[in-house]
Amino acid sequence: MLVIFEKTTQHLKAIFSNHQTIEVIYMNSPEVLDRLDGIHIDKEYIPSDDITNYKLVGNEIVKIPIDEFQAPIANPLEEKINLLTTENNQFKQLLNLVPPISNPITLEEYKKNKVFELSISCNQHILNGFYSDCRGGNSFYSFSELDQTNIMGYISMLNIEPETQIIWKSADETICTPFTKEQMTQLAKDGLIFKQENIYKFETLRNQVIESTSIEQVVEIVW
Repeated sequence: MLVIFEKTTQHLKAIFSNHQTIEVIYMNSPEVLDRLDGIHIDKEYIPSDDITNYKLVGNEIVKIPIDEFQAPIANPLEEKINLLTTENNQFKQLLNLVPPISNPITLEEYKKNKVFELSISCNQHILNGFYSDCRGGNSFYSFSELDQTNIMGYISMLNIEPETQIIWKSADETICTPFTKEQMTQLAKDGLIFKQENIYKFETLRNQVIESTSIEQVVEIVW
């Protein structure tokens, strides 16, 4: 245990638990050590001006190694946050959600990040959905990857068996309703045109990025 002699009262004052280092005690309450004459432990004495260079290990006081003394005290919460941040960034990289260059410097690095940014914007815009008047009124339809697969699956099925009953719904409908072959074909056509328009827009912007001669020009290009 650590017994502290407080010079203002001339009494042995404090007993610290052995999980605390003197350095931690000082950082949390520096005024505590300001009042101390030194540390007495089993008849050994350490002057107060040298107190923060020692720590308690078990029931023995030992000098803190220079590399340990200089290292910052670990904050469990900060370590946890840093770990979660690292894992989150790694997960985003796996999903292709973060730019390839974290801190771009050169023109080429900015170009790579900009092309990546435009690609993400293009894909997200397509997945958000489109409008179609396949049933007369102009309605909005979701267009996720699953929606695209299902729509093309229906078209393939209709080509094989034209009498197949098709049900689908717009984004603002709660249940699916019957679609005729003509309506479903028009929906698929509108979706394909919408997708091609966005891909063409991406390719046009990508070429602008490639032809840019300065970082400023690259930054100004947006979806």
